[in-house]
Amino acid sequence: MPKELRYLKQKSNMAPIFKPDLINYNDLDSNINYTYSSNYIMKIEPLDRNNYNIDVVDSNNDKLLSFKDYWEPGSGVLIRKYKDLELKFKNNKLDHSNVKIKMGRLMEVPQELVFDNKIGTIELETYRSSEASGLMSVYACAYAVEGKTQTYWLGENNLLTGESLIIQMIWDIFNNRLTSNTFYAHNLGKFDGHFLIKTLLDAGFKVKASIKEDKTIISLRISTLLSAPKGGKKKKVTLTILDSILMLKGDLKSLGEDFGASILKTEFPHKFASLENLSYVGATPSIDNYKDITANDYKSLLRDDWSFRDESLKYLINDVESLREILIKFGTEVYNLYNIILLSIKLFRPWLFLYS
Repeated sequence: MPKELRYLKQKSNMAPIFKPDLINYNDLDSNINYTYSSNYIMKIEPLDRNNYNIDVVDSNNDKLLSFKDYWEPGSGVLIRKYKDLELKFKNNKLDHSNVKIKMGRLMEVPQELVFDNKIGTIELETYRSSEASGLMSVYACAYAVEGKTQTYWLGENNLLTGESLIIQMIWDIFNNRLTSNTFYAHNLGKFDGHFLIKTLLDAGFKVKASIKEDKTIISLRISTLLSAPKGGKKKKVTLTILDSILMLKGDLKSLGEDFGASILKTEFPHKFASLENLSYVGATPSIDNYKDITANDYKSLLRDDWSFRDESLKYLINDVESLREILIKFGTEVYNLYNIILLSIKLFRPWLFLYS
C-alpha cells in the first residue's frame, strides 16, 4: 500500500465516506476529500459550496493534472475546466464541450471596393454500376458561372464514359478561361472529389489535394498547360475547387430556404438511376426511389411522360445554380459584416461556426 494511503488511514480524524471500487476519505480538519485508486489519488478541495479545486497525483505523489469543478446550484449541472478545455455535464452525462483555440496573428488587408462574386460551382450525378461492389459511375455533370451553365450527359457528344464527361467539363472550364473563378462542390470531400482526383490524374492533369486528418478532401488544385488565346508559349493554369459544405453545413434545399434563394433544389429519384434507365420515358418512378419526400410532394410529380434525362438535367442545373446563389449571398453577408472577401479564405476552419 502506498505511503500516501497509509498516511491517510492513520489519521484518526479521517472518516471513510464509502468504499466501492474507489476508497474515499474526508479530512475533517481541512475538509479536503481524498479518493484513492490503484493508479492515482485525487485531492478534492472545496473553495465554497459550488467550486472545487481537484489535483490528481500518482502513487509517487507526482501531480498528473489539475482541474476545477463548478456545480450550478439546483440544476444538476457540472462545469469542469481543464486548461483551455471546458466540459459541461448534465445529469452525469457530457452535454457539450468548448475549447479555446489560439490562432496566429491576423494581418489587416484593405477592404475591396467591390465584392468579388467570381464563384463557380460543379456537380456530378452517379448511378450504382455494381450492386455487389457498390461502385458508382458518373452519368452526368455540370458547372455554373456568372451567365453560363453547362451540362454533360453520358452518350451525347461522343462522351461515352463517366471519365470522359469529367475530363470534357474540366477542359471546357480551362479553354473558356474560367479559372479566375473559385469553384465549389457541395460535399467535395466525401463524394465528388474522389471521382475528380482519379479521373484527372489518369488523364494527365496535375492534381494537388488538401486533406484533413480523417482523409476528407478540403480542396483540389488542378493544373495544366494552356496556350495563350493568340498562340505563343503555353502557360500553367490552375483551377481551384473547394468544398462548400465545410462552410455551410446542411443540405442544399434547407440552405436555399435559409438564404432566400430564388432557385431551390428539387426532388429527384436517385435510387432509380441506372445505366438502363438513362433513356427512360414513362410514368414517374415509384415513391420509394425518392428520399424524404412527402406524399403530397410526390403526387405533384406524377405524370405519364416523365423523362429521366430531362429531369436529371433539370435537377443538375438547379443544384449548381442554387449552390452558386447561396454562396454569393453568404459571401456578400460575410463581406458586409467583416470586410472579408469569401474567395480569399482558402482554409475554412474559422468559418465552421457561422452556419452550422
